[in-house]
Amino acid sequence: VRLRFLQITARAGQTPTGDQLKKMAEMLGDLDDAGSLPAMIEPLLQHVQALWDAELVLHERWNENGQQLAFHMRPAPTAFLAGLQPAFVELWPQHPFAADWAASVAAGRVSFLSDRMSNRAFRQTGLWSEIYIHLRAKHQVIMSGPIDGKQSWSLGLNRLGRDFGPRERELGKFFQPRLTGLFQRHARRDAAQGSARLLADART
Repeated sequence: VRLRFLQITARAGQTPTGDQLKKMAEMLGDLDDAGSLPAMIEPLLQHVQALWDAELVLHERWNENGQQLAFHMRPAPTAFLAGLQPAFVELWPQHPFAADWAASVAAGRVSFLSDRMSNRAFRQTGLWSEIYIHLRAKHQVIMSGPIDGKQSWSLGLNRLGRDFGPRERELGKFFQPRLTGLFQRHARRDAAQGSARLLADART
């Protein structure tokens, strides 16, 4: 019965395909081999953009107060997009996730922008007309998770055309806890290597 259900829902586009899960496993292996948290980010963005067929992917790291510690974008931001930063900061409170961003990112989630606001309503905001229209980010998926007691990660997947669907939501739910585990392992490795270097320096 379970197999039959998976076959039906896969045909209906509700569960990841075998090919998608294979690519996911390859991605996780590549990221685990990266060696450090900073070295993991560029291949992460490349893999995620391809697997979710996203036009724009954002990775950010946050502290416990919701302050940004790191930011990466694929494709890399142009000078024009970089110049939108002041307006983005001003208009960010209009985003449907803004009110509880720090708490929900730290808790971990896979959410669509359309879970909280209709596409029509979003396109009526200044955030869309001033910022997101230039990012080609009408449809968005947010994934996040905790790294340690003081840091969390988030990924924003963005499209202008068709919205993300049930299969991509399930793919995100499969991916999110595994990516959280990778962030946590790399953070522990980086901390251990940093401690080892300090110890070595103290002995010289």
